[in-house]
Amino acid sequence: MLGCGNPPQSTSTDPFERFFSHRTTVFGIPVFATASVQEINFRHAAAVLAEYLDNDENGQVDDPAILQALIRNKGALCILKDEDELDFVLENANSFPFEAQALFDHEIHPGGAARGEFDATLEEVLHLYSNVGLAKAYPEEFGESPGTSLSRAMDLARGGYFDRIPTTYPASAWYSYSDRSCDYECQATEYFYWAMTTLLGAQDFPGRAEEIRHEWRFTKPEQLRQGDPAIYQLLTKGPATLPKRLPDGLYGRDLVPK
Repeated sequence: MLGCGNPPQSTSTDPFERFFSHRTTVFGIPVFATASVQEINFRHAAAVLAEYLDNDENGQVDDPAILQALIRNKGALCILKDEDELDFVLENANSFPFEAQALFDHEIHPGGAARGEFDATLEEVLHLYSNVGLAKAYPEEFGESPGTSLSRAMDLARGGYFDRIPTTYPASAWYSYSDRSCDYECQATEYFYWAMTTLLGAQDFPGRAEEIRHEWRFTKPEQLRQGDPAIYQLLTKGPATLPKRLPDGLYGRDLVPK
């Protein structure tokens, strides 16, 4: 065993869904959680997804093309205890019918910035939003392959075009992700996350600049505007209707849309 115990069983006959005891949908996007995930964290993650999609919380998705892409590409959010539990599911599921983003229970910190903790929900849910939704809805602008508006901005931020992680980044780079398992498209996903969350203020709390400096140089929206005008222009003036405020996990007085 991988330290996660027996997988939670549900009444579903689906070979994937039987591992998850909690399920809801957010504007039609499935959100799953295992029995080991705290209920408050499950609800928080679902609400953050709702807020990214319906940022003004008027009950309507801000950019229908992004939602349509998420549904068309079978996007889903899967919340698990930890990596061991994820490995167990991947090794034992007979099928994996979703383009799913994983989020771990121990990474979820509602209101964490006030305690000096980053809430990884803001990152992992945004990866689902951007990778499965935004990039597919607006491939010329937000696609993650070379030559898109997003990837050209990333090449500037990295100090050049790098198909693979370089041994060292140029001193001028302000984005220097170094995980060698992350290919070019993965690098673009991470770059969008850093830029978008910086614009929304998620990185601006005491101690965060030092914590992320090895990978990303900005924590404040004004720093992003001045230091990376290409991505700032794309995020604020591009064709997609993107979030303008940071999700707090309290969508519509904590009511998550089905």
